[in-house]
This record gives sequence, C-alpha cells and structure tokens, in this order.
Amino acid sequence: MSTQKFRHLRIVGAAGTALVLALTVAGCSTKTSSSGDKADTWKPSGQVHMVVPFSPGGGSDIFGRAVASGIQDNSSAKVTTENHEGGSGAVGYSFIRSKKGNGQYLLAAETSLIALPMTTKLGYTWKSFTPLMQLANDNNLLMVPADSKLKNLKDVVALAKKGKFRMGVSGTSSPDALVANLFQDESKVKFRKVVVQSGGEMVTQLLGGSLDGGILNPGEAGEQIKAGKLRAIGVFSDERLKGSLSDIPTAKEQGIDVSFGQWRGIFGPPDMTDAQIKYWTGVLKKYSESADYKKYVKQNDLVSDVKEPAAFKKYLSSYADQVKQALPSGS
Repeated sequence: MSTQKFRHLRIVGAAGTALVLALTVAGCSTKTSSSGDKADTWKPSGQVHMVVPFSPGGGSDIFGRAVASGIQDNSSAKVTTENHEGGSGAVGYSFIRSKKGNGQYLLAAETSLIALPMTTKLGYTWKSFTPLMQLANDNNLLMVPADSKLKNLKDVVALAKKGKFRMGVSGTSSPDALVANLFQDESKVKFRKVVVQSGGEMVTQLLGGSLDGGILNPGEAGEQIKAGKLRAIGVFSDERLKGSLSDIPTAKEQGIDVSFGQWRGIFGPPDMTDAQIKYWTGVLKKYSESADYKKYVKQNDLVSDVKEPAAFKKYLSSYADQVKQALPSGS
C-alpha cells in the first residue's frame, strides 16, 4: 500500500435541515466542468474528494478511506477523504448532488442512500446519482457489552417485552435501523431506540453502558470483540460468518427469522460523462483485484461482491424492494 499521506476532513451539518435544503437546491445548478474532460477520455486533474456521509469510525468511514487509499495506489489521483455528516447521511448526499457532472467527487455509499429518501422528503433518490461500482456486502451483528447478562437473542426479546432494552440505531433509515425494525416485527416487541450518529459512536455508548445492545458491522466491532470488551450474540445473515466470527449463531438459528445485509459501493454525482464513468470504473476494478482490497475484505469480515455500473444498477433496483419491506409501516 502506498505510504503517501492523504488529508482527512470532517464537515458537520450543524445547520441541519436548512443546510440540507440549501445543498439540495444547489444540486440543480449548471453542470460543473472538470479539467481534462474530453469527448472520449478523461482523468481527474487536481484533488479528488471521497465523501463519507457519516462521522469517523463507522463502517462507511472505514470503507471510504480504504477505497481512497486504493484509488491512490492504482492511479495518479490524489484523494482527500471528507466526512460530511448530518441528517442521517442527507448532508453528504446533498453535497455530492450539488457537484453535478464533476468527476472529481466520489461518494462512499451503502444502504442508507436507498432508504433515506424513502423516509424523508429530500427531492432525490439513489437514481439521482451515478452508480460506479459495488465492492462488497456487509453483515450485521447484534452486539452487547462483554459483561452483559444477555447471552442470546431470546434474552433480548425477553428484556424488550419488559420495555427495558435500549437498542442503538444510527438514524431511522440506516441498515442497523432496518434490521432493528425487522427484529421487532418478527419478535413482536418494541425496543427503546437510541439514535447515534455512527457505528463509532454506538461502540462508545455500548462501552459506556448507555446502551444494552446495538447492531454493528464486523469492521466496526471487530477490535472490541478481540479486546474482550464487546460480545456478538447473533448475526442477521443466512449463514454463519467465516473465520474468527464463525462461532456466532445466526438469528434464524435462534428462532428469529431475519436476514438482512448491506451493500457497499462507490457513486459519483449526477450527470457524469461516459468518459468519467469509464475512468472510475477502470480504477475501481483495478483496486478490486488488488491485495489491499482482499486485505480490507478479510479484516472487516466482508463478502467480496464486485459489480460494474450496469449490474450494480440492476441490483440496486431489486434491493430497493427489500428496503421498502424493512421500513416501518407508514414510511
């Protein structure tokens, strides 16, 4: 992996809804031109911006930084990773939308890009952006503090029936929130949901005792599992994970018929040119074939799943139907 340093910026949506709306309106502006863009060939000129729509420390942040590093190792591009957090991802999505046609900007995306516009009136959907490549599928674990008396999902259900289970979720339309909804519906219980800004914050609150449990990706929870500070008591997948997490039973094994994963991929702004799409697809393809990509997948217990633009779009359309079923009724 390249030893070259790249800057990390953190931009917080402090103005909330007003900022989101302002950026959304900006997305309707005239197409931005990028130097070096010709009819058939294009390559970035100057700084490339990898936008992560959540705060540092979570699965999206880990993914965005891994891909940014991979881009630098497989091209001449210089990449800055920026955290545009706020509004459950809306600040980052609206920022990317405002860069219409500008190939210098990339988005580290996942399930929330599909789910959030279904629950919040934003003026756009995932189809408003440019899918470039899916790179992996991620899993969801139910985590509890290491000293918790909860040993399995049946214990969680029993505590929830008493109205006492505090479940961490990062927004109302995040992948973990969707899993929590499915878990509630299947078990006919209600969790006391506590909204956090990212997987990193959820880990902090679990360690601090503010939560009884939370749904995290292996990459978000792995270090704490190894350190013996958090325990995974269930994975929401059809099969058990491989490797060091293979001893975690699936929800289905425990009588909870819920399986829901999330994709991770890279998008660009609206109205990218064919040349821009071709360039980034080529670079991302090289990264997906590299040793660093394989290391990222293994370290974060991901499932490698690479789809180029056409196949990625088809998959996203189908996945959107699954998301609708996982959203609360009335969304």
